[in-house]
Amino acid sequence: MSKHQPSSFLGQWLLIQTFGAIALAIATQAIVTLIVLMYRLDNLAIVYFLRSLACLLSSIIQGYLQWQMLRQVVKSLDRKWIYTAIARLPIDLLTWGVIHLGIDNFVLDEDGTSLIILAIIGGICGGINGIVVGNWQKSLFKQRLYWRSLWHDWDREQLLAGALSGIVATMIIISSVLLCGWDWMSSPIPAFICSIGLASASPIMYGVIVGDTIQDVFKQAKLIE
Repeated sequence: MSKHQPSSFLGQWLLIQTFGAIALAIATQAIVTLIVLMYRLDNLAIVYFLRSLACLLSSIIQGYLQWQMLRQVVKSLDRKWIYTAIARLPIDLLTWGVIHLGIDNFVLDEDGTSLIILAIIGGICGGINGIVVGNWQKSLFKQRLYWRSLWHDWDREQLLAGALSGIVATMIIISSVLLCGWDWMSSPIPAFICSIGLASASPIMYGVIVGDTIQDVFKQAKLIE
């Protein structure tokens, strides 16, 4: 089995997780924006469904790219890894809905208390998401790798990545509502910009924070030098 250099592996991983995530988000959300403009869709439920479908598509492609890259190191990695990238989407959608309800019901006071509360809610939901996805990925790795002492690091970083992505998503939604009003999702351009941020926040946080641990796992298993 050919061994990858750590710098090469981490560089490719970060490229997929950052620029790849942004590019996929732009491409998929641009298609939805084009459809909305062409057919003059103004039904919020339909628009929300199409935006969510675009997030699902970009997540599937992202998961496939992850799987293909990891298979260069772990040849027998289960194909189920692809679906771990979309496992976070249901909780993400639920979180986004909760944040909207929170903005609707809370009065945004001058000292920003409500914003802090909403950010904490987003962070907690994101952290739960990180734990769920992290445990699934961990079980897939354990099937194929001899892993000694990195479980604690893995769990902590998955939790941190999930929590930070939840907080970032919360800030994106709050900013969209404050800047563009409640009809931001019905406005093609604001929805396009905001959806790119929501679709790419999780994979970017995950890639940057968890990438080092994945590299350490491979080094422990002597799969990379």
